[in-house]
Amino acid sequence: MVDGNSRPRPERRGDGYYAVFGNPVLHSRSPQLYNSMFALHGIDAFYTRILTSSAGRVCALIRGMGLAGGNVTTPFKDGVVSCVDSLSPDARLIGAVNTIVSRNGLLTGYNTDGTGVTGALLEAGHDPAGKRCMVIGAGGAGRAAAVGLVRAGADVVMVNRNIERFAGFASRLGCRIAEPGAADTGTADTGVADTGAADPGAKSVRSGSSDVDPGAKSVRSGSSDIHPGDYDIIVVTLPPGVFPFDRRQLHERQVILDANYRPADVSGPAGWPCRVVTGERWLLHQATEAYRLFTGRAADTSVMDEAMAHVPAPDDIVTAVVIDEHRSAMEYGRPGLLVDAAGYDAGELKRITDEEKNRAFGH
Repeated sequence: MVDGNSRPRPERRGDGYYAVFGNPVLHSRSPQLYNSMFALHGIDAFYTRILTSSAGRVCALIRGMGLAGGNVTTPFKDGVVSCVDSLSPDARLIGAVNTIVSRNGLLTGYNTDGTGVTGALLEAGHDPAGKRCMVIGAGGAGRAAAVGLVRAGADVVMVNRNIERFAGFASRLGCRIAEPGAADTGTADTGVADTGAADPGAKSVRSGSSDVDPGAKSVRSGSSDIHPGDYDIIVVTLPPGVFPFDRRQLHERQVILDANYRPADVSGPAGWPCRVVTGERWLLHQATEAYRLFTGRAADTSVMDEAMAHVPAPDDIVTAVVIDEHRSAMEYGRPGLLVDAAGYDAGELKRITDEEKNRAFGH
């Protein structure tokens, strides 16, 4: 973290202006969620998307433009930990931030993804308390999911290729960590409910079942095998389309919570023998906690639900360019996307914006 006394604090000229930061970020539905609540509660505030290049730029833009706060998604959740002035206990434990609140020029990093996981499961009628839960992936979203589930009273095992890297985290949390058998889960996160919610809707170059061995039957943990069919709840925080086990090992009494937006990412054309809860529910429930941190008010999930169903077309999103981080955010109006122009010329900015639209909308 930065030394809170070592940097001059600019006047907060952008009170009431919020954003989700990521790369890519145009896919994010966070603006619909938060702007719907600002309108409902009569709050003079606006929420947009900011495409930037580094975690350091996230904090620089919040400070320089005077934003009241924001959310962080892929790939900046881990990096902003060292850029904020202080961390909530959960953000410190997880080692990742998905929500930043600016108060009196000081930035506090929070992580609401654990709340998003438990909220999505409870909404679906699956209380994690006393349940056996498997979390696949140990990136920021996976670690947050494990924290939320352990706090809810679940028995948790994390599955990840590099168990040595995350053994300390698992020990501090009081859960187990195991390596995959023949499958290769990697450590990648989708970025949920990285709503930065994490926002888990980003496309991935690793999508598709060819990245894993569909015949993998177990997870090795010491000398014993762990079978996915033995778990009540499985949380998948891998890129779209990646599931490291044979679906025939699953059964109808189980539930999968997939961190990705798109239902087909896990369920696939042939369907699954168990219930699948998509990342939209995770996103919504982590956003309700972030909204409380932003405003001190409770969110109406039914209003957020209706707003999230609206997916804007590319032509409906007005793009502005951030050319000076020390200009107030308010000067840019209310665009659907701001592009951090640091280090780019006009030609590169057009290319970057076009690529971002293609990644988000497939055009």
